[in-house]
Amino acid sequence: MDYSPALLSYCTDLKMESLKKKGKPPNPRAKANIFSALTFAWTLPIFWGGLKKEMEERDLYEPLEEHASSPLGDKFARLWEEEVARAGAKRTPSLLRVILKAYAARCMLYGFVLLFMECGIRSVDGCKKVSPELKYNSAQAKSRA
Repeated sequence: MDYSPALLSYCTDLKMESLKKKGKPPNPRAKANIFSALTFAWTLPIFWGGLKKEMEERDLYEPLEEHASSPLGDKFARLWEEEVARAGAKRTPSLLRVILKAYAARCMLYGFVLLFMECGIRSVDGCKKVSPELKYNSAQAKSRA
Protein backbone atom coordinates (compact mmCIF):
# COMPACT_ATOMS: atom_id res chain seq x y z
CA MET A 1 0.00 0.00 0.00
CA ASP A 2 1.33 3.42 -0.98
CA TYR A 3 0.91 6.32 1.49
CA SER A 4 1.20 9.95 0.49
CA PRO A 5 4.08 11.96 2.00
CA ALA A 6 1.60 14.41 3.52
CA LEU A 7 -0.19 11.60 5.38
CA LEU A 8 3.10 10.18 6.63
CA SER A 9 4.21 13.61 7.78
CA TYR A 10 0.89 14.16 9.57
CA CYS A 11 1.13 10.81 11.36
CA THR A 12 4.74 11.48 12.33
CA ASP A 13 3.78 14.88 13.72
CA LEU A 14 0.98 13.32 15.77
CA LYS A 15 3.34 10.68 17.10
CA MET A 16 5.96 13.28 18.02
CA GLU A 17 3.33 15.42 19.70
CA SER A 18 2.14 12.47 21.79
CA LEU A 19 5.72 11.66 22.76
CA LYS A 20 6.27 15.24 23.87
CA LYS A 21 3.15 15.16 26.00
CA LYS A 22 4.00 11.78 27.57
CA GLY A 23 7.34 13.15 28.76
CA LYS A 24 5.81 15.78 31.02
CA PRO A 25 3.75 15.11 34.13
CA PRO A 26 0.27 16.66 34.39
CA ASN A 27 0.03 20.13 35.86
CA PRO A 28 -0.78 19.92 39.61
CA ARG A 29 -2.91 23.09 39.38
CA ALA A 30 -5.41 21.24 37.20
CA LYS A 31 -6.49 19.00 40.11
CA ALA A 32 -5.87 21.40 42.99
CA ASN A 33 -8.79 22.03 45.32
CA ILE A 34 -10.07 25.56 45.99
CA PHE A 35 -8.02 25.99 49.18
CA SER A 36 -4.85 24.82 47.48
CA ALA A 37 -5.51 27.11 44.52
CA LEU A 38 -6.17 30.17 46.69
CA THR A 39 -3.11 29.65 48.87
CA PHE A 40 -0.84 28.39 46.07
CA ALA A 41 -0.13 25.32 48.20
CA TRP A 42 -0.02 23.24 45.03
CA THR A 43 3.32 24.93 44.20
CA LEU A 44 5.10 23.61 47.30
CA PRO A 45 6.23 20.29 45.75
CA ILE A 46 7.74 22.27 42.86
CA PHE A 47 9.76 24.41 45.24
CA TRP A 48 10.83 21.43 47.35
CA GLY A 49 12.01 19.67 44.20
CA GLY A 50 13.95 22.79 43.24
CA LEU A 51 15.64 22.86 46.65
CA LYS A 52 16.75 19.23 46.34
CA LYS A 53 18.22 19.50 42.86
CA GLU A 54 18.53 21.90 39.97
CA MET A 55 15.37 22.03 37.89
CA GLU A 56 15.59 20.59 34.38
CA GLU A 57 13.26 20.60 31.39
CA ARG A 58 11.83 17.19 32.30
CA ASP A 59 10.73 18.65 35.67
CA LEU A 60 8.33 21.00 33.91
CA TYR A 61 4.61 20.24 33.86
CA GLU A 62 2.16 20.25 31.00
CA PRO A 63 0.60 23.70 30.60
CA LEU A 64 -3.02 24.13 31.59
CA GLU A 65 -5.64 24.06 28.85
CA GLU A 66 -6.45 27.75 29.42
CA HIS A 67 -2.78 28.59 28.87
CA ALA A 68 -2.61 26.97 25.45
CA SER A 69 -1.58 29.45 22.79
CA SER A 70 -3.66 28.05 19.95
CA PRO A 71 -7.10 29.31 21.15
CA LEU A 72 -5.66 32.75 21.90
CA GLY A 73 -3.82 32.85 18.58
CA ASP A 74 -6.95 31.77 16.70
CA LYS A 75 -9.03 34.42 18.44
CA PHE A 76 -6.42 37.08 17.75
CA ALA A 77 -6.15 36.07 14.06
CA ARG A 78 -9.94 36.13 13.68
CA LEU A 79 -10.17 39.58 15.30
CA TRP A 80 -7.35 40.87 13.10
CA GLU A 81 -9.07 39.63 9.95
CA GLU A 82 -12.28 41.33 11.08
CA GLU A 83 -10.38 44.56 11.75
CA VAL A 84 -8.73 44.48 8.31
CA ALA A 85 -12.11 43.87 6.66
CA ARG A 86 -13.76 46.61 8.70
CA ALA A 87 -10.96 49.09 7.98
CA GLY A 88 -11.02 48.49 4.23
CA ALA A 89 -9.56 51.35 2.24
CA LYS A 90 -10.90 54.01 4.63
CA ARG A 91 -8.19 53.66 7.28
CA THR A 92 -5.31 51.48 8.36
CA PRO A 93 -6.15 48.54 10.61
CA SER A 94 -5.43 49.19 14.28
CA LEU A 95 -3.48 46.60 16.24
CA LEU A 96 -4.36 48.41 19.47
CA ARG A 97 -8.08 48.01 18.73
CA VAL A 98 -7.60 44.26 18.19
CA ILE A 99 -5.59 43.89 21.41
CA LEU A 100 -8.27 45.73 23.36
CA LYS A 101 -11.03 43.57 21.88
CA ALA A 102 -9.09 40.42 22.66
CA TYR A 103 -7.91 41.16 26.19
CA ALA A 104 -9.59 44.28 27.64
CA ALA A 105 -12.55 42.49 29.23
CA ARG A 106 -10.37 40.07 31.18
CA CYS A 107 -7.98 42.83 32.25
CA MET A 108 -10.87 44.99 33.41
CA LEU A 109 -12.30 42.07 35.40
CA TYR A 110 -8.96 41.55 37.13
CA GLY A 111 -8.72 45.30 37.72
CA PHE A 112 -12.15 45.45 39.38
CA VAL A 113 -11.31 42.48 41.59
CA LEU A 114 -8.05 44.16 42.59
CA LEU A 115 -9.86 47.48 43.22
CA PHE A 116 -12.41 45.73 45.42
CA MET A 117 -9.70 43.95 47.38
CA GLU A 118 -7.61 47.10 47.82
CA CYS A 119 -10.58 49.18 48.95
CA GLY A 120 -11.67 46.46 51.36
CA ILE A 121 -8.21 46.06 52.85
CA ARG A 122 -7.65 49.79 53.14
CA SER A 123 -11.03 50.38 54.80
CA VAL A 124 -10.40 47.64 57.37
CA ASP A 125 -6.87 48.93 57.93
CA GLY A 126 -8.18 52.49 58.28
CA CYS A 127 -10.75 51.43 60.89
CA LYS A 128 -8.01 49.76 62.92
CA LYS A 129 -5.94 52.94 62.88
CA VAL A 130 -8.83 55.28 63.71
CA SER A 131 -10.30 53.11 66.49
CA PRO A 132 -7.56 53.81 69.09
CA GLU A 133 -7.89 57.55 68.44
CA LEU A 134 -11.64 57.40 69.03
CA LYS A 135 -11.12 55.52 72.28
CA TYR A 136 -8.48 58.05 73.38
CA ASN A 137 -10.68 61.04 72.50
CA SER A 138 -13.75 59.59 74.24
CA ALA A 139 -11.65 58.87 77.35
CA GLN A 140 -10.37 62.45 77.29
CA ALA A 141 -13.94 63.80 76.94
CA LYS A 142 -15.13 61.71 79.93
CA SER A 143 -12.26 62.88 82.11
CA ARG A 144 -13.05 66.52 81.36
CA ALA A 145 -16.72 66.15 82.23
